[in-house]
Amino acid sequence: MTDAVLEDFYAELRRHHLEALWRINTKIMPFEPRPRAKAWLWRYEDLARLAELAGKLVPIDRGGDRRVLAAINPGLAEAYGNSVYGATATLWGAVQYLGPHESAPGHRHSPSALRFVVEGRGRGRPSTASASTWGPVTWC
Repeated sequence: MTDAVLEDFYAELRRHHLEALWRINTKIMPFEPRPRAKAWLWRYEDLARLAELAGKLVPIDRGGDRRVLAAINPGLAEAYGNSVYGATATLWGAVQYLGPHESAPGHRHSPSALRFVVEGRGRGRPSTASASTWGPVTWC
């Protein structure tokens, strides 16, 4: 088989959005771990201030129903060309801001989600539970 025939084969794979595993296996499955995420600390003071500012700048009726600030690890952003990624290669973390008398509509997604109330008071309604009343809450 000539190099030209093989290059034509690889070009046809690309046209079909395919790739030959033998060409990429050491990149996607290295023999040793090569973590790209950096140790990073998102400070509560920054998160709270910026989330509150988002609440003022992006109202619910302008797309703020998912007023969420995603934690983007700088090491992953560098490794993947500043595309949206996550807090680690396997974990997505975020802070959502809801102001007084605001609520976010229910939604579905395939990944599991854990929710923590960090500050607030009033009524809470997780997407699958009935409404409940709670007092002042601060969680760190």
